[in-house]
Order: sequence, then C-alpha cells, then structure tokens
Amino acid sequence: MDRRVEGCLSVQQGKQSTPADLSFGLDENSDEIMHKAAVPIKKSGVSTALMYDASRFATGIEPIFQFKDERHGVLFPQATDVEFMSDSEQGARVRNIEVTLKVPASPRDINDQAALNAYDDTIYRYVMDVIARINRAGWKRFIAADTSRLVGLDTYAFDAPVSGQRYSPPPGINMPTRPTR
Repeated sequence: MDRRVEGCLSVQQGKQSTPADLSFGLDENSDEIMHKAAVPIKKSGVSTALMYDASRFATGIEPIFQFKDERHGVLFPQATDVEFMSDSEQGARVRNIEVTLKVPASPRDINDQAALNAYDDTIYRYVMDVIARINRAGWKRFIAADTSRLVGLDTYAFDAPVSGQRYSPPPGINMPTRPTR
C-alpha cells in the first residue's frame, strides 16, 4: 500500500502515527516553511502578495497538513491542495491558509446501490472524523459575514439555539415583521 494512502487511512482512523508533510501556523515565515517542508512547495512570482502552493496540481504531491497552534492545532487527513498566502511587506508571515481535503473516491457505477451505500457510509465517517478533530482542538463554529447562511435583514435577528438569547438589530435598523407559522 502506498505511504500516502496508508497515512490517510491511519489519520482518518484517529491514529496520529503518520507525520505531517507540512506543519505550520499563522504568522510563521513562509520562506522558512518552504525550506523545512517534507514536500515541494511552489512559490508565486509576485513580489508583494506571496502565494505558496503545495498541491497535486502544482507539485504532484498530496500532503498531510498539520495546522500548528498552541491551543488549537489540528492534524488533517490527506489533502489535494494546501495553499498559504503572505505579504512581503509584513516579513512574509503567513496570513491565510487554504486546505482542500482529499475525500474518498466515489463509486464508478452509479447504478450499484450497494457501492453507493458503502460510499455514503465512508463519506459520513470521514466528515465526522474531520469534525471531531476540529472539535477536539477546541475550534468553535464561525460563519464569515460574506458567506452567511442568512441574507439581508434576516442576518440581524434570529433565535440562538444554545443560549435562547434573542439577537436584535443594531440601533437604527428596523426589522420587518415576520408572519408566524
């Protein structure tokens, strides 16, 4: 079995035995990361907004990435793409990290119900494993303002599921009344 496949499976099963090919966090020096990495990293030619790419497309490698953080570090399953960006004016420090995880392959025959059921089960376990890793690391749910799941004025008022608090709009924003169902 290929080391990459074997590593992906052991990481997915919660065994932390496979070392990360890339291990870094925010604010680290991008050039130093590039030199110490166990996989090749392609660096952009733009001198101010630096982009580093360790992906199947740029290097032919699918790395295992570990996000380093004192309190919230996470070892992810195998990825098809790990990109990080930095600003040369700020000492080439990592400011943004994007990771695309390699999910199990889908069945070739879409009419094979048993294979589809097995695939659904595999994907469910895979996703739950990734969520468990993130939760164990102490991360909390975050929804970016530019990709919110609510739109318009609905973003200002909703019932919070955990604490039961009612969020209301900032002063000066009038909420439309909603019909009750």
